[in-house]
Amino acid sequence: MRLAPIMAGVEEIAAKMAHVTAILGRDPHAADSATTLPALQRMLEAMERDGNRRQDPIREVFARLGDKWSPLLLLLLQMRSLRHATLWRLVGTVAGDGQISQRILRLRLRGLEQDGLIRRRLIDSKPPGVQYELTQLGHELVSHIEGLMAWTRGHSDEIRAARKRFVALSEPDPGD
Repeated sequence: MRLAPIMAGVEEIAAKMAHVTAILGRDPHAADSATTLPALQRMLEAMERDGNRRQDPIREVFARLGDKWSPLLLLLLQMRSLRHATLWRLVGTVAGDGQISQRILRLRLRGLEQDGLIRRRLIDSKPPGVQYELTQLGHELVSHIEGLMAWTRGHSDEIRAARKRFVALSEPDPGD
C-alpha cells in the first residue's frame, strides 16, 4: 500500500527528467549536462520529498514569507503577545507603505495560526478581546527571518549597485 505513492513519485520524477533533458537538449547555451542533469534530478527529488503542491507546507510557508504583511506580523509578535486592535495599530504605524485593512489582517493572522506559527487566545475582558502570540515554531521561523534581514542589510549596497547596472544596461522593452 505504501509502495504505490513512492513508485508514482519515482515515475513522475523520471518523466520530468526526460522533459528537462529534452528542454536542455534544445538549448545550445545550456550548461554542461553532465553536471546540470544530476543537480536538476536532486532538486526534483527534494521537491517531491518536500512537497510541491499548493497546499504543502513548503509552498505555503514561502508564500507567507513573501506576502506583504505576514513577516511584519511575526516580527511584531516576537516582542510580546498583542491584542488584535493593538497589532492593527502597530502595523499601520511601522509599515512603510500604509495601513493594513481589517480583512487582510484577519486573513494573515488566520493563516499564521493555521500553520502553527501564532496562537490566538480569547481575553475575558470588557469588551471581550483577542490576543495573539508566537508559538515556539513561530519563534524559530522569526530567527530565520532575522537572519535573512541581516544578510540583506549586509548586501544592500551590492544589491543597489546591481540594480543600477541593470537599469543602465537594460534595453527598452519593445512593448513600451
